[in-house]
Amino acid sequence: MANLDRIFHSLTDETRRAVITQLANGPASVGDLAQHHRMALPSFMKHLRILEESKIVVSRKKGRVRTCELRLNALAPAQTWIEKGRRIWTTHHNQLDDFVESLAVGICSVGGGGSPATRRERQPGVLLAETLPRWSVGQRRAGTRRAVVAGVGER
Repeated sequence: MANLDRIFHSLTDETRRAVITQLANGPASVGDLAQHHRMALPSFMKHLRILEESKIVVSRKKGRVRTCELRLNALAPAQTWIEKGRRIWTTHHNQLDDFVESLAVGICSVGGGGSPATRRERQPGVLLAETLPRWSVGQRRAGTRRAVVAGVGER
């Protein structure tokens, strides 16, 4: 878990993320990496040290040239942690969708208007309002306007 914290700490800085992006294209010397950033070399070296401490980057010195490269699967612990969270939150969102659907079905049957909710296949990133059909809740007393669930629209 300590290394996971170091990985996320490394990713918090824009310069370090840019270095990771540069190294995704292959190994590069410290000089080549540093020339893309507007800072003094000692400041840039601090960023590289943080990336090395988090085990994302490994560097080797050959003669006077220090070459850096990404470690294979260095970000895998972060990816695993994010995927675990995604599965948990997808489950929670699906449960919330089921609950809202059941409420909407109850409102439609009480109000006398609209059609019952149909279960839809959920897709990640689709808003709840986009997945629900448009139900009318019922007529107002004047009979001229309809109240609509969650302001989705009238049908």
